[in-house]
Amino acid sequence: MTRIPGRWRDSLAYNNTLYILINDGSFKSTIYAFDGDTVTPIVEFPFSFYAKCMIEYAGRIFVGGTGFDVNGGEFYAELYEVTGASVRLVRTFSPDTRNVHKVSGTNEWPTAIDDLIVHDGLLWFCQKGKRMVCYDVTSDGFFGASLINSTTLKFTKAGWRTWPHVGLGR
Repeated sequence: MTRIPGRWRDSLAYNNTLYILINDGSFKSTIYAFDGDTVTPIVEFPFSFYAKCMIEYAGRIFVGGTGFDVNGGEFYAELYEVTGASVRLVRTFSPDTRNVHKVSGTNEWPTAIDDLIVHDGLLWFCQKGKRMVCYDVTSDGFFGASLINSTTLKFTKAGWRTWPHVGLGR
């Protein structure tokens, strides 16, 4: 029996394979595949990225999480696309790119992607306590929702399983 070298963060079944997202307890994140017999490493993410969640969207696997600067501080959200054994950075919200990647014309940038959901043909994640953000694979574009101006109402997680909490639940 093969042991996975790290902590389980998320998993999904896709194309008759179980994909398992793990972290080694530091800043190293890896996706492993389990086909029923063997556990095989598929992709490794850049060292400064801490993966938190993944989902299948438009025939690809998308992975969200938190990036770190060279000092190990100032968190910022990053979204990666995995196709086969290749990784593509879809978007980083790091301080270097903030003037380019503003969400809905505000000065608020996502600091982490803790959960991903596909709904109505879009990939959604929430900016904790602020707003929902969606990604459209056909236009490779990000779109933000309205800012939440409430002291009691805050987005914490997206998904059908969050109902009756705030999110895309029904």
